[in-house]
Amino acid sequence: KNAALLRVKREAGPGSILAREKEELTFDGIQQGAPALCHACSDKIAKWNVLGIQGSLLSMLLPPIYICGIIVGDLFHQEHIERAICGRLKQPLLVNAVAVPIPFRLHQPMALQARGEKRSEKLKPKKHH
Repeated sequence: KNAALLRVKREAGPGSILAREKEELTFDGIQQGAPALCHACSDKIAKWNVLGIQGSLLSMLLPPIYICGIIVGDLFHQEHIERAICGRLKQPLLVNAVAVPIPFRLHQPMALQARGEKRSEKLKPKKHH
């Protein structure tokens, strides 16, 4: 039910929470102890898969620059990665009920698993003879 909704990381501690629509963080709010929230990594990558990684200033001068591949370590699951980084974005892409303008589009980078020692193998003490 909530799998495709925008989530944000909490300032301290593991996990994420559902984002409220118009979450604003002000200096006064921080001083009064309001929690600082930031987008989860998969939300940032999903955003970059539509808008590109070049930022707003370069968007005026260059076409979107998209990520062509993502390498994931131990916790790789192809379907979960694809859903997190682009599968949950629906076509046609809308922002505030208005279609995303050309040249922006939904780009799907390759998701690959890193090969090599697993983290648990790295932590095992080496036997020296």
